[in-house]
Amino acid sequence: MRKINKIIILFLPVLLIYSCSAYNNASIVDKSIGGIKQNVNINANKLLSLDAEGNLTIETKDMNNSGSFTLSIVKPDSLYLYLQGPLGISIAQILLTRKDFIYYNIRDNIVYKGPSSRKNIRIVMKVDMDFDEVMNAFSGKSFFKDTNSVNDSLVTEDNNYVITSPDSANKEIRKFWINSDNYYVTKFIKLNNVRKETLIIEYSDYYKTESIYFPNTINISKPLDKQYIWLNYTSKSFNNEKLDYKLKIPKSARIIIWD
Repeated sequence: MRKINKIIILFLPVLLIYSCSAYNNASIVDKSIGGIKQNVNINANKLLSLDAEGNLTIETKDMNNSGSFTLSIVKPDSLYLYLQGPLGISIAQILLTRKDFIYYNIRDNIVYKGPSSRKNIRIVMKVDMDFDEVMNAFSGKSFFKDTNSVNDSLVTEDNNYVITSPDSANKEIRKFWINSDNYYVTKFIKLNNVRKETLIIEYSDYYKTESIYFPNTINISKPLDKQYIWLNYTSKSFNNEKLDYKLKIPKSARIIIWD
């Protein structure tokens, strides 16, 4: 027994050194910017499609409306949105793809069609975002196209990693708050060249199902333009991988083509 104890005593420091080394290496990998982004992408890729219903409020300088919505998303390039006002009054249907869009104003019986440019999306969705930002916002998932940017920086804040990504081409700065345990984005902020917040997306009330972390509540705001959208999901279905809804446009509708 004494020999065994001596062996354990002699071998224990080696085990401790190895364990600490393995732990430290794992921490370095987890806390690297590229590693964090890759883990976020792995989570995002688990969601292939989304069918959902919920409630929303849209507030701008010109309007303040609340209602309900039906949403169908097939990643990476298709989104259908049906909006209803109080008492179930139909307001609009939107089919948005990476290439173009169709917006049917039900009340006025007018159909707008055109390319999915940032300008057109801003008019249709009531908030200034590009196509990928819309998909990320409504699907509750962010995806990093570039996981190895040398200009990014990383800090920790509470239970989040915070990655700051300068975008010199658009003269913007993008900041992502990422849950450090499960690698989902809790907040995204975009700042202009004078460090003013131009877009804020906050994801909250997360739950896990089918290995997918999904937020029940999404808040989108454009502080400088005083534009706000609040989304609350009441039902969700994942990974049907097809758009379950189609635009229903009467023949009497007036059609307007945008550039």
